[in-house]
Amino acid sequence: STGDYFSHNAAIRFNAVAPHGIVVRQELNHNYQNNSSSSAYGQDVLLWNTTLGKKFLKNDRAEFRVTATDVLEQNKSVTVPGPKVILRKIVGRS
Repeated sequence: STGDYFSHNAAIRFNAVAPHGIVVRQELNHNYQNNSSSSAYGQDVLLWNTTLGKKFLKNDRAEFRVTATDVLEQNKSVTVPGPKVILRKIVGRS
């Protein structure tokens, strides 16, 4: 293979403020990566983040919110093997 690489990213966001300052946010991100030289590094991930909040103070100038990220638990990381590094601190030597 020649090391061809393809990446695609798409996102959808929804934001709504209901009566009494209730805030609902949803975010979907689709990330597709294909490295034809190594299938180990290809990824196809759908990330869903959701937020529930409440606006408060005069003119809704503040917001308290709770966010859950990666609700579907699809986020993946790639670990590249490499040499191990050992650091040592020697104390009391002159």
